[in-house]
Amino acid sequence: MAFVELEVAHLNFEGSYRDASGQLPADALSGVESLGELALDGRLCPVGGVLPAALAAKQAGHRLILPRENAAEAALVQGLEVLPAAHLLEVAAHLWGREPLTPQPTSRPVPGHLEVADLAEVRGQHQARRALEVAAAGGHNLLISWF
Repeated sequence: MAFVELEVAHLNFEGSYRDASGQLPADALSGVESLGELALDGRLCPVGGVLPAALAAKQAGHRLILPRENAAEAALVQGLEVLPAAHLLEVAAHLWGREPLTPQPTSRPVPGHLEVADLAEVRGQHQARRALEVAAAGGHNLLISWF
């Protein structure tokens, strides 16, 4: 997982960071994973798949830097240091030791407070609804996601 993967063709890289220019201290990258999409203006944009990435970072014993919008989901992983950032400049300042990122507090889901999607709320979309009903009747799982 990396913010930017720009590689120089004649250099070999290992790990999730590719800093061929030496602009970051090598020890600052040790034990850190990052996840997110980098906009052209340097903003860090949210991405999907945060929970599995957070679990993998914890299993590896690494900290996780990611967009602020994804921090709450990653903070569900107990024992993982989640470092949210809004801009690439914040990440660089953190890695240089100038302005440390503030860790996201670990959170737990509230028991019994789950929003459950109900197909009865779907209006129109008759073919899509029928396909979902057939899938459910066949014992298949269904994941509904809102963006």
